[in-house]
Amino acid sequence: MKLPDSLRDKFKTPLGVLLPEIQADKTNIEKFLSEKSYIITVGDRTTEKMIDFGLVPSLQIIDGQEKEKKGTSKTIKRY
Repeated sequence: MKLPDSLRDKFKTPLGVLLPEIQADKTNIEKFLSEKSYIITVGDRTTEKMIDFGLVPSLQIIDGQEKEKKGTSKTIKRY
């Protein structure tokens, strides 16, 4: 799926907490989580980092761009 250009501006503002990368460690992230938290990640590296922390996002938006720059590819399973 591709986001229509007419909606792109509506999604530029974060809907929740946005941590600078320097603060994005498991301890800081867990401060904002509750049992009802819904984690959304945008970007290949962000998603990978969250999974490395053992925090699997409910929604993962990835495009493979970072992996392509490194010369590798990733297969994405659709459920």
